[in-house]
Parts: sequence; structure tokens; C-alpha cells
Amino acid sequence: MRVIIAVLMCIGIMYGKNILTMAVSGNVGVMNPQGYQGNEMFAQNAIYEGLVSVDKKGNIIPSLATSWSVSKDGLSYDFILRENVKFSNGEAFNADAVVINFTSVLKNRIRHSWSGLILRLEGVEKLGEFKVRLKLKAPYTPTLNELAVPRPFRFLAPSAFPQDLNLIKYNPKPIGTGPYMLTQSVLGVSDTMQKNPHYWNKDAYNGMYYDEIFFKVIFDPNSKIAALKSGQVDLIYGNDQIPLEIFKSMRKDSKFATYLSPPIRSTSLLLNSSAPAFILNDEKDSIALRKNIILGIDKTKIVRAVFGDLQESADMLFSPTFYQTLGTQIS
Repeated sequence: MRVIIAVLMCIGIMYGKNILTMAVSGNVGVMNPQGYQGNEMFAQNAIYEGLVSVDKKGNIIPSLATSWSVSKDGLSYDFILRENVKFSNGEAFNADAVVINFTSVLKNRIRHSWSGLILRLEGVEKLGEFKVRLKLKAPYTPTLNELAVPRPFRFLAPSAFPQDLNLIKYNPKPIGTGPYMLTQSVLGVSDTMQKNPHYWNKDAYNGMYYDEIFFKVIFDPNSKIAALKSGQVDLIYGNDQIPLEIFKSMRKDSKFATYLSPPIRSTSLLLNSSAPAFILNDEKDSIALRKNIILGIDKTKIVRAVFGDLQESADMLFSPTFYQTLGTQIS
């Protein structure tokens, strides 16, 4: 599944600020780095950072950690932390910040049990002001991959934690080390994000680091298009924000620039194999029946009929780069 992006060719400058205005279907939500309350991942990703990140090719790259090493038995990961990094409130990022965040995550281990890493993570240890060690109960190859996802292994300023460190029952003020900070939210109307004045990696934006990003809540797809065409918004971003047929027509209009992201997730068609219709007297016959149904499904035709030329059929659950990355780590 790809993300759809439609952009008006002219981005606005307002009151001396470089402002990007985006149309979204709802507010970005509660920016709790460990929460699961339907918040927008792109906003979460802009506020909080992790030890590592992922580049455009799916490779694991340094982020708040500049380097790392893995013990021969695969049970210890030592990270060298980036120095001179500050949270958006000016608070220092260091090993103490890492320890308090991982301790908080482990406090609600069951809540994060979707993560294979959280089930194997034994604890975190401070080795120095800018060095930490993650200790595992058992080797886990996708460790770095899971540390790169938007939650729950992202870092909140220590001063924003409640006394009991429980971010599941308490939503903190969103203070991260990322490029932006959430400064205002009006339910059903808009959200505003502004530059993090202390951001450590401004040069990575190559001059496209906006002073402000304004998210305008517009639920109706046709109203989004009208707002884009009239210049009220600069960008429509996301999956299922506008009908595919409208997006196709905009691709032919020179006033707009349209983009499709690389595949970011797979859509699955699942059959309940325990349903009575699939259970025959002979188990071998039941298995053969299920195999024949699977072989009879033409993924390419289904995708083409539903999504046209905007999506592609998936031959595996994860992106091929995911397995390439795992292969590099294993070797």
C-alpha cells in the first residue's frame, strides 16, 4: 500500500515565515510516544526520535545513537549516544534520558507485547554519560528494526514523565528531540507544529525546513480538493484522503504535483481456516481445499480492479528491503 500525495505547485510564505499548510481528515491526536490512541504516525515521527532510523532504501542508520555494537552471543547491544542533542524545551539528551524512557516502556511490557523486542528485552544499563547497553533475554535479529519504528522506543524529555513513569495512564506534554514540536491543537479544526529551535540535524532538510506546519482538518474529500485548488492548503497527504479517480485526474493537471510513496504496508486477504466450510472429514482434503482456494486467487487482478495503477500486488508480507536488512544484520 502506497501513500498518496497531492501538492499545489506554489507553497505559501506568510508573515515572513515559511509555512506549509496540509489538509488532513482529523487532528493528529495525542502525541504520547508510548500510546496507542489513533495518533498520526507522521506527526509522532516529527516530534520524537529513536536510537536508530531507516533511510529511503530501508537500511538502518544512526539517529540519536551514532554507533552501536552487538555482543557475540547477541544478548547485549551497546550504543554510543549523540552528544550536544537537546529536547525542544532545551533539556539535555543523554544516557539518563535513555534509561528513564526504556524503564517506562518496560513498566508496561504487556501493553507493548506486539513487539518481539519488548518480550526479549531484560533491561537497560547506563555505561557512561553518552553510552548505554540494552540487555536481552534471548538473541533477537530484528532488534534494530524495532528500535527504528515510531513507537514505543522513542524519547520523551525526562521532565515530562509522571512520578510513576506510567505513560499508559498519563499523556505527557509532547517534548521530543525531533525537528518539530506540537504547539497548538484545536479539536476538529487544526493542529500547529513549529520548528524545534534546538534541533541537531537541520542541515538534513536541505533548505526545506519549514518554520511552521499547519494541519487543517477537512473531513470531506471534495472539500480537500477545493481547498487545494483555491490555495487554502498546499498539500494533501495520506492514505484514502481523496478518491483514487480524483487523484488520477490531478496527475494530468500541470498545476499540481502528485506523488506515490514506496510501499509502506501490505493489505492482507485472510480466510478463517477453522470455519465449517473449510473443515472436511479428511484433514488432507481440508488442506488441499485451502491450497486450491489460495491458488485460485489472482492478486494482480484484484489489485488492478480496486486500485488501478496506483498500487501493486505483494508477493510477501514485508518489503524485500526488510529481509535484505535482516540478512545484513545476521551476517
